[in-house]
Amino acid sequence: MPLLICPDCGKQCSDQAPACPHCGRPMSPLAPAMASPSSDQCPQCSALMAPSMVRCPRCGTARVTPPATQHSAQIPLKAGSLPPQRMPQQPSNFQPYSHGNQTPAPNSITKAPGSHSPVIAVLLSVICCSAGFAQMYNGQIGKGIVMFCISIAIYLPMLSSPNAVVACTVVDSLLGLTLIFDSVAIANKLNRGEPVGQWEWF
Repeated sequence: MPLLICPDCGKQCSDQAPACPHCGRPMSPLAPAMASPSSDQCPQCSALMAPSMVRCPRCGTARVTPPATQHSAQIPLKAGSLPPQRMPQQPSNFQPYSHGNQTPAPNSITKAPGSHSPVIAVLLSVICCSAGFAQMYNGQIGKGIVMFCISIAIYLPMLSSPNAVVACTVVDSLLGLTLIFDSVAIANKLNRGEPVGQWEWF
């Protein structure tokens, strides 16, 4: 009666036995595979060898192929599927950056998008010259007060010297143009819903 080697326990059992009498592994489906010449046979005496055996139990010849281990088992993949990949772990304090939802800095000025008019800022800058009222309309109160004081200080030399009229007018005009561009730029940022600092320019 030919004998088979159980792949699980490595002990001999009959090829007619439905299961291994030692460990209970079903043997009938494996009988044709174990009886055919394969890498599970000893290359010297053709004795059957369990997948976990390193040497032949009959003659002691070393196995040609390395024994199968649990680590070499792989999960079969379906056709067209990719092997699972390990995603990198994000740190616990990770926060995705979003320009529209960025946290404004302390003491910053914020307006609802579309609620602030750059046209009004331009009109205040042109009508009031360089008085800083457009900056106050944009919410930059401290900046507007400082610009108002500077515009007054520019014309003070005219009271003592009439010859300073031209120089004072030129300086005030340059300051006025600067404040116009500044008020429009800040008003546009506020109209887009972006936070603006109290002393931010352009």
